[in-house]
Amino acid sequence: MRKLKILGISATALLLLLALIMSYLSVKHLGNILPADSYEDKGVYTFVPYQVLPLQMKNNSAYNRDRRMNPKKTIFVIYYKATDGSGYTWNKLATDREQGTETIKNSIPVSRRVLTISADNTYITVEQQENAKSYTAKLRQKYTITLTLAVIYILLYIVVWIIIIIKGK
Repeated sequence: MRKLKILGISATALLLLLALIMSYLSVKHLGNILPADSYEDKGVYTFVPYQVLPLQMKNNSAYNRDRRMNPKKTIFVIYYKATDGSGYTWNKLATDREQGTETIKNSIPVSRRVLTISADNTYITVEQQENAKSYTAKLRQKYTITLTLAVIYILLYIVVWIIIIIKGK
């Protein structure tokens, strides 16, 4: 029974730490979201795949032994370019080299909306049905939900500990 109690306390403390980290990151990302009027809609462009390349990334495996034995892992990225010669590019991850090669061989075009950020002379691509308003709203919703769940857990953790302390007296 004692081991189970220690395990429970450890698990809830780790979840508290995770909730604190997630709330910090959510607030940070919420503050970095540009307003919708910062984006200029350049329209919908057609992109075609033109190459697949391996990319080395840090191995974030859940198992220490796996991370130790293989500190880096290889992922494959499919690169797309706009068909009109505008110079816009886009990329997405492939599960393996074969999938990427097959995508390039099939050369199926993908339509994406290009939103430019004139403040820092960059651009992003989003799904063709999205616009700057829906894109920023989706980002805000994602980080707000994450923040809300983290705060709820933190408050629940505090309330449970207050109840435990009061009952112990």
